[in-house]
Amino acid sequence: MSGCKINVLSPGIVKEFIGSLGDFKGQIKPGMPPCSNLDQTETLTKWLVAQMWVGIFAAVVSFVLWFLQGFMPIVALVQGILIAFLGAWLSWFMFCKREPSCCCFCIFTVEGWKQMHLVYGILMLIQAVFMIWGVVNTFMTTLQYAGGDTTTLAYVGINMVITILYNITWFFIGLSAVKIGGKKAGVELPQTVGKAEA
Repeated sequence: MSGCKINVLSPGIVKEFIGSLGDFKGQIKPGMPPCSNLDQTETLTKWLVAQMWVGIFAAVVSFVLWFLQGFMPIVALVQGILIAFLGAWLSWFMFCKREPSCCCFCIFTVEGWKQMHLVYGILMLIQAVFMIWGVVNTFMTTLQYAGGDTTTLAYVGINMVITILYNITWFFIGLSAVKIGGKKAGVELPQTVGKAEA
């Protein structure tokens, strides 16, 4: 943990984060992120941007599905869009833009911890796998008990596809962060995953 600093969140780092908005906006052009060179910060940036766009798309689809059932969840739509944007921006700032990298926990920041990318990546991989497993399990349970209710099956099926797509972006964010973190921490990682074609 040499070089690691834990500080109370300062106005300086908040100002630095807010000041990075212009740079982040320059990164958010939609596009297919690469499946190779996952140990590069540019690749992690592209996957974070993809996660943002898929998250916004997921929020809109969720809104439409609820609207078709007679609800008007405007607040949930706005929250979904803001969470997707702010989550991508904050993650980009912490792990791609800032040097030394930092991570925010409530009112504390951790800076310069070599294993930061590695731990973040592992947590994102675990989250993605469990979210995909959970939504597939929900769909299978609905399939078993819904009978002939095709509307319910369609809604749950659409939700499953969107959730899987969204968590594929988180999986690659995690994989990229693990590979970057492995290099920073000096950890040898298998080279088979993420060396596929771009």
